[in-house]
Amino acid sequence: MTQLWRLNAHVDFGILGELADRLAVLETSMPLDWSLYDEGDIARLDVLFDIEPDVDAFRSGAGLPASLIIDVSPFAEADRHLLQQPGLRAFKTGRFVLSAPPLPELKPGEVGLEIDAGEAFGSGHHPSTRACLQAFDALLSAGSKPTSVLDMGCGSAILAIAAAKTLPGAPVIAVDSDAATLDDARANCQRGGVSHITCLHGEGYAHDQVKDRAFDLVFVNVYGPHHLHLMPGTSRALTPGGHAILSGLQPVEEARINALIEECGLCLLSRIEIDHWVTLVVTKRDPS
Repeated sequence: MTQLWRLNAHVDFGILGELADRLAVLETSMPLDWSLYDEGDIARLDVLFDIEPDVDAFRSGAGLPASLIIDVSPFAEADRHLLQQPGLRAFKTGRFVLSAPPLPELKPGEVGLEIDAGEAFGSGHHPSTRACLQAFDALLSAGSKPTSVLDMGCGSAILAIAAAKTLPGAPVIAVDSDAATLDDARANCQRGGVSHITCLHGEGYAHDQVKDRAFDLVFVNVYGPHHLHLMPGTSRALTPGGHAILSGLQPVEEARINALIEECGLCLLSRIEIDHWVTLVVTKRDPS
């Protein structure tokens, strides 16, 4: 049995964007495999090492505060699957009730989203996902009725499923660049009983089933820097008058993103900030 070392900590969502970037850099210098899991108001960080790690070196490289409690213990390779069982608690945002299987009993008007994030970061607790659902709920309450939906960078497909359950006649496409993530997304779609979601493996808007289509609603819930190269495609993928919900942004990125929104022919409609994560709702100007 292979002997690994597990480093475990619970971190605030506010530092996840920078932390993910730092961990990606550390992978080039340290023999590690890392994952982040939603666990309510915080995220669980699990890092596996082939040898006992230097905790101080890791803390410094990851930019973690000195006050953060880090636990290190031996870990068996055969138990790796146990890391993917965070135990998501049910919660409500807008009309949507999110829960790990099984769903609790729903009240009239509530829409249940039964999500097993698996290896995908997308149980719904992350502030960016919660804000996307709030923004979508607000659009629906204002009378918006999209007839086609795209979930770009879908993760667990939670946003695509929310759209499919509230817009039963609208085709929904979910795209992600990670094949394993799409396996989780497809399983969640099947569990949710939404057969009109098409899950596609692809980079950005390049997939043949996406690049020449326009959608009334586009979700783009990705880490902020990815919006810089996705924004032109996001604009092209929107119908005139359509809406895009852009999330995963940090406040320091807003000025640059807002300028790009304007350059790409989009107009900012509203803004939501939760725990230092920003979500923007934009619409595409009608050229006429």
